[in-house]
Amino acid sequence: MAQAVLFETEEKFARMDAFLSKREAKKAKKAAESAAQTGRTTDRTAGTDPEKGDIA
Repeated sequence: MAQAVLFETEEKFARMDAFLSKREAKKAKKAAESAAQTGRTTDRTAGTDPEKGDIA
C-alpha cells in the first residue's frame, strides 16, 4: 500500500505523459511513412460517400 501511495506523484504522471506522447508520435510517423509508400492517405474518411455510408 505504501509503495502505491509513494508511486503516485506528479513526476510519474509527467513521465508517463511524455512516454505516451512519444509513442503516439512514433506510431503516427510509421503510419504516414507506410501510407506514403503505398500511395494511400491515413485519413479514413477520404473517399467516403455520406449518402451511401461506405468508403469508395
